[in-house]
Amino acid sequence: MNYKTKSMKEALELAKKFKEEGKYDLFRGQARDWEVVSSASRISDDLRNQHEQRIRNFYSFCASNELLKAYINPDKYDEFIAITQHYSGYYREYNNQLDSQFCDLQTNFIDFTSSPEIAMFFATHNESCEVGQDSVIVCLNKNEFENETSNGFIHYLCSKQSLPIPRIIEVDLTNLWRLEAQKGCFMELQLIGFDRKLYGFDRIYFPYSEPFDGIQKKRYLS
Repeated sequence: MNYKTKSMKEALELAKKFKEEGKYDLFRGQARDWEVVSSASRISDDLRNQHEQRIRNFYSFCASNELLKAYINPDKYDEFIAITQHYSGYYREYNNQLDSQFCDLQTNFIDFTSSPEIAMFFATHNESCEVGQDSVIVCLNKNEFENETSNGFIHYLCSKQSLPIPRIIEVDLTNLWRLEAQKGCFMELQLIGFDRKLYGFDRIYFPYSEPFDGIQKKRYLS
């Protein structure tokens, strides 16, 4: 289902109304009407081996970092990928610097949030935003999503391609506040074409006019 609104304010009020009614409980802000795909799915084949080596290097870095090493063991795969997804913010926060080899690490995790306000923030704080062009809040009902992805056809497709079933992931990173501040969770998604061809996420459209200032940028992007 797509919803066309006339302003950022109207779009946010609609998203909050849907949440209060229980229609949707997870949201994702996008500057444009892009397909919902993971960053890792966009890596070209010729660069994939190089990127996988960067991930292995980052694992070694985490294993030797006083803050991050608690999350590095075979039973905490989700936590490690979550840290990888948000590495830049964590590293700036705790080290006041950034190792360029770990910038822009792509993963199969996609960010969602339980907060319509935070989704609106990310939908309107992006270099791709353009006045008059539609920005988007992607809306998701977690239970409906999990019921849909457990059906036989999606299982069949994932099995044929040796891919994990799409799933919602909530991890406990209590000492890494950035994810907590964003009220975030993740969707693991490796199945290409899932959004447009198999599932079809609901969306609220609104014409971009200006960045949303309802929350503090430093707290959510630092």
